[in-house]
Amino acid sequence: MTRGTRADEADREALARARRAAEEHRLGGHVLTEQLGSRAGGLGCASTALAVPLTVVGIGLLLGPYPTTARTIAAVLLVCAVAIPVIGIRAEGRLHHRDTRLHIFDHGLVVTRSGHHALCAWPDLRIEERTEHGTYGSGGQRFTAHWLHLSAHGDPLCRLNTRSPAARHVTTEH
Repeated sequence: MTRGTRADEADREALARARRAAEEHRLGGHVLTEQLGSRAGGLGCASTALAVPLTVVGIGLLLGPYPTTARTIAAVLLVCAVAIPVIGIRAEGRLHHRDTRLHIFDHGLVVTRSGHHALCAWPDLRIEERTEHGTYGSGGQRFTAHWLHLSAHGDPLCRLNTRSPAARHVTTEH
């Protein structure tokens, strides 16, 4: 996949790569594809967070009793406060070629990542179920997550939430 790929293009390219690999290794027909992880990379959020202090400083300089040089700097800061989130959100929208996808086929699975893939026939698949406990947020909210860790020949492939459609299919097939 190329840099700057949009989400729908990246999904089609990843599925095409997975189908080619599955065909070469006789994994049968495509059953389903699941996006693993979040598409949100944080670039849009970080760029928006950067805009807040730029806006505050820019408005402070613009409204304060400062000379023309300070007002010029304020204008530049305010333009940056608008431009940086736009650029960040647009850039993040083009990072989907990095996403990990699990493609399930009749006789195995293919995991596609940025520029490469890993595949496994059902007999070679090893599944380990793990439960993770932790906390999040300032209030220390507790959580429990149940995962299926998939590996083949000792190499990790991916992990799935046990409630996902792909996890149900993998445990049924395996």
